[in-house]
Amino acid sequence: MWQARCGRHRIVGIGTSDLTLSNEDFGIRVQRETSLTMGYASWPLLAFLAVSAIQLIRDGIHTDYVWLGSGALLALVTMFAFGLISVQRGYGKPKHAWMGLAAAGGFVPYLYGLYVMGYWGGHSIREIGTSSFVWPMAKAGFFIILGYVFLRKYYRVAEIGRFVHKAMSIAAESPRDRTA
Repeated sequence: MWQARCGRHRIVGIGTSDLTLSNEDFGIRVQRETSLTMGYASWPLLAFLAVSAIQLIRDGIHTDYVWLGSGALLALVTMFAFGLISVQRGYGKPKHAWMGLAAAGGFVPYLYGLYVMGYWGGHSIREIGTSSFVWPMAKAGFFIILGYVFLRKYYRVAEIGRFVHKAMSIAAESPRDRTA
């Protein structure tokens, strides 16, 4: 019996046959954990998208809100593609050309989370000197906390991907190499 930890998640199997590339049960578990984690990571992105849409309707087209909204959409799409790599590999599918592009796009959500925390949260803290204390602090807290929540949940998606890669490399080894 083997068990592996992927963040706070635990995946358990019996023997080495559970790591075969055609194992549906392993793929189902990876799909469940990946979709659950990506679901939690998408809520902050949807909140940033809503803030962007509300401000664009209220104030008109402003480049900061366009970047906030388009970045949220791009991070959502690249997060989905990055998570899809883990699911496909968990089901034992071979590598495809789009997986390299999706893996490279996996940096976009990290950069977007840092952008939200640094630019939007930092800019809101800077506004404290020019206006009241409460509203800029609430705005800074919103962007910093939701940016951190998004980064933390997306990191768990990346942990699942690393775990699947490790499991697939163990499964690809011959039984003779495992005993040595």
